[in-house]
Amino acid sequence: QFPAAALIYRQGLVDPAEERARLEKDLGEARAQIDRLEKLLGGPFTEKAPAEVVQKERDKLAAYRETATKLEGQLNIPPTTRGSKRAH
Repeated sequence: QFPAAALIYRQGLVDPAEERARLEKDLGEARAQIDRLEKLLGGPFTEKAPAEVVQKERDKLAAYRETATKLEGQLNIPPTTRGSKRAH
């Protein structure tokens, strides 16, 4: 049994280079959001904003990290460690 993505590639419905470019773009966007949220949550925002707003931003950060990990897996990129700078 092939995963759906493998079947799509085998049938020639998706250009692998275009798909990789799309995944890399999505990963770049996720990493940008991770960096932005880490900076936000590492500053005075967490002391000044209501707890529910801070938690919402923490939840967003967790979701972006999960998305980045999945995209890295699809691209066969070793997972990055939290808080490290990423090379492109």
